[in-house]
Amino acid sequence: MSLEVQTAIHGIFGTIFLLAFAAAAELLWDLTEKRVRRLKIIVSIMALAVLFHDSWGTFVYQFYRAPIPDSPRSLILASNRPWLHTVLMEYKEFIGGFVPILIIAALYAIFYYNRNLVEKQGVRMVILGILTAAFIFALIAFSMGALITKFAPLGGGL
Repeated sequence: MSLEVQTAIHGIFGTIFLLAFAAAAELLWDLTEKRVRRLKIIVSIMALAVLFHDSWGTFVYQFYRAPIPDSPRSLILASNRPWLHTVLMEYKEFIGGFVPILIIAALYAIFYYNRNLVEKQGVRMVILGILTAAFIFALIAFSMGALITKFAPLGGGL
């Protein structure tokens, strides 16, 4: 399988996560007893998408950091824009790590409170805040990754 296909798969899992956020946010905002099951399913899909996204990204990451002169990392560091790696990629690596932690925390809270979430608006808003923080972190990491990939794609070249 080519690197382009593998990075596309990485992006597809990220897109599933981002789209599922909109559905989860809407459900949390106006939750009824009939919609609790749907919320559990959607946030579970978000958690799976994030875990697959991070796992796939970790696999693809080895090609970015390969210790060869034409790896994207080597090309970026040798260019007139080393900050793309030293600032953006390093920050992207760490900020992306918060997303699965936050999603799993939100998923735990949803399963813990279950149908009681309908009457506990404060808890719903905290869960929505956690999901929103994860969404923002994911968007920041996505933006940084897109900029880095635009400058030095995994397929090679600057």
